[in-house]
Amino acid sequence: MHAHYLAIMLDLLADYGITEQQLREHAAPGGGEGRDQIEAESFNLLCHSAMLLAGDEQFGLRLGARINLPSQGIFGYALMSCATVGEALKLLVRYSQVISPGLRVSLLPLPDSAELVMQATHLPRQMARCYAEMMFASVLNSGVILVGEQTGKVRVELDYIPTTNRQLYTDLLGTDVQFNAGRNALCFDAASLAAHISTANPIASDIFRRECDRLFVLDGDRGSVSERVQQVLIESGADFPTCAAMAARLHMSESTLQRRLALEGWRYQNVLDKVRYRLAQEYLLGTVLPVAEIGYLLGFGDVANFRRAFKRWAGVAPSRVRVITDSLQGQ
Repeated sequence: MHAHYLAIMLDLLADYGITEQQLREHAAPGGGEGRDQIEAESFNLLCHSAMLLAGDEQFGLRLGARINLPSQGIFGYALMSCATVGEALKLLVRYSQVISPGLRVSLLPLPDSAELVMQATHLPRQMARCYAEMMFASVLNSGVILVGEQTGKVRVELDYIPTTNRQLYTDLLGTDVQFNAGRNALCFDAASLAAHISTANPIASDIFRRECDRLFVLDGDRGSVSERVQQVLIESGADFPTCAAMAARLHMSESTLQRRLALEGWRYQNVLDKVRYRLAQEYLLGTVLPVAEIGYLLGFGDVANFRRAFKRWAGVAPSRVRVITDSLQGQ
């Protein structure tokens, strides 16, 4: 997950004229981890350096506004498939300790509302503020995307008073923002929590949650190169990287990546096909999504290309898999 946030952060830093090399040299002179290897502590260092280099106390707010659901891979799709905003918030809390180990995120139920409270367990105040702004801006931005329009009311509480540009808080967090509140929290009324998500899909939700469980259990265990490649591909959503882009993500040359995969008995295209075939089977057997939409989720711009690829993998057309499965279930 941190690799996704780093990519967005680098895009924002480009607006300040700051390069990835400058960021890494500031955070860890002489080197650092590759983009796919960002651990929580490393991301904290990079984020702190980004704030200093940008010289912007509202850097976290601007960063959160750029975080969208598709950019978060499988986790983003899991949120999009939830039935309601309240259910999506529970999912966020469920995985928050893996995504941001330095933060404690709680969802406190009240009679007619709920409060998403964020506490920093060991971070400096400046970093705690940055992460609160980043999380709240991304949650509210995602909420608009999920629901289509604001339903109910959301109050934002922040434990500090900004010294500049209060209008930016209104623009990104809404009109009901309370400063110096003694805590960092998003307060949702009943209508907000019950708001129906337009992309809800209970069957797809189950698949995406299982993938999240599997990925987050493996988080930090890099394993073999082929396993690392598979993990990055699964997290990529529909935007699967090329071999060259994958090599850059793994902080190595393309020839080195191909050589190391070959030592494990793989080629990059084989790994990509394996991931696509696995996801295709889960979508076909576990959802009612149209074949064309499944092809799109797997990175195929043309449904005919997806059908040909699936027939090469499975020996039968994707529609035939559903026919056979329905027949077996009917026996």
